[in-house]
Amino acid sequence: MAFLAGQGIDQFLDLGSGIPTVGNVHEVARALNPASRVVYADVGPVTVAHGAHLVAGLPGVAYLRADLRDTAGTLAAVRRDATLDLTRPVAVLMIAVMHFVPEEDGPASILDDYLGAVAPGSYLAMSHATNDYQPAAMREAGGVYRKASHSMNFRSREEIAQMLTGTELVEPGLTDVIRWRPDPDDLDPYGGDVTRYHLLAAVGYRP
Repeated sequence: MAFLAGQGIDQFLDLGSGIPTVGNVHEVARALNPASRVVYADVGPVTVAHGAHLVAGLPGVAYLRADLRDTAGTLAAVRRDATLDLTRPVAVLMIAVMHFVPEEDGPASILDDYLGAVAPGSYLAMSHATNDYQPAAMREAGGVYRKASHSMNFRSREEIAQMLTGTELVEPGLTDVIRWRPDPDDLDPYGGDVTRYHLLAAVGYRP
């Protein structure tokens, strides 16, 4: 968030956001720039009802019900809401959500649709679970998720990088989540052991 705000970004679209909690996007963004505007979007009706209640009455903050896989529907909802101006740069946030999108739903094309809808100068911030470090354990975990409401689709670094085609990756590029410009005050319960996070992160610039 600090990096994005430092680039002059004051609009944030948080897709697959879940329920806002302490230190959520609008709080962090507005601590850096009080004029920041934020739209949260999630598909779960209970999540949306609770999230909308939490941000009710906050000007420049909205919570929408939308399935990020339905890019046309989600973008139409964002335009109708009008909290964000998509003719100006936006930070599209997809934090720990794209690994719930299976291949048959076309994750790369989903990203392309959102990047194509936002203005030049926008950014995409994404984190994604990887199977690079412990593939056997990740296959087992994926089997557990397949019995749940959402499948877990662990991907390799190369597969995740391919999804980011069309953006210019900000240094240090696609890397382990704890190595993407870490805040020295952030706690690291695993002592720098990236294999225990199984999570890669990147920020891409939309020229």
